[in-house]
Amino acid sequence: LGDTNNSTQVSLGFFTFDTWTESEDMFGSDDECFLFALDYESNDVKVFPSRLRGNVAKKGTKKYMYCNPSSGAARSGKTDGSCHGVGFGGTPSRPRLHITESLEECRALSYDALFEDGDLMLGKGSESLNYFDVNEIEVWAVGGDFDEQLAAQAKQKEIELATLEHARQVDKRQLLEHIENGFAWKSHNKPGLFGHRDSR
Repeated sequence: LGDTNNSTQVSLGFFTFDTWTESEDMFGSDDECFLFALDYESNDVKVFPSRLRGNVAKKGTKKYMYCNPSSGAARSGKTDGSCHGVGFGGTPSRPRLHITESLEECRALSYDALFEDGDLMLGKGSESLNYFDVNEIEVWAVGGDFDEQLAAQAKQKEIELATLEHARQVDKRQLLEHIENGFAWKSHNKPGLFGHRDSR
């Protein structure tokens, strides 16, 4: 993510076990989720965990994620000041980390009620009031039965390799018969490539 006012860059991220879904309200109740920031200069990673992490009594009572595209708002006709785009922490109208649909003028706040306080921009967004433009986005997803997925991947690869090998193998005798019988280069009842043999 790049600061809008200078070339200083920092990587911001969010980790969760919850599935993303389009919603006008906050969703996701996994207290193990966290925000993080990577400093390019020092390679240090700063983690901002949920305030409820490890609190068994209040486990699963908070919502951490927000995904509200403007197309969804247009369909519902809802205009309550909720931000469009993707948000993490905070509230729908003021997410802790807000990624806009244009990936420009996004914002990272230093505090909210869901995650531990701290500067997500690691001190590099003060001149822009912590607004920034997104340079790149990476989305990593894992889940399900890894052994089953790896087996399916290996089987598909095996099929592809077998098909490729079969295509490489040419029956030379059959190819010659096709050529001699005029299947190659023969059109409009004219003799094929070896038609002169029959005219002798």
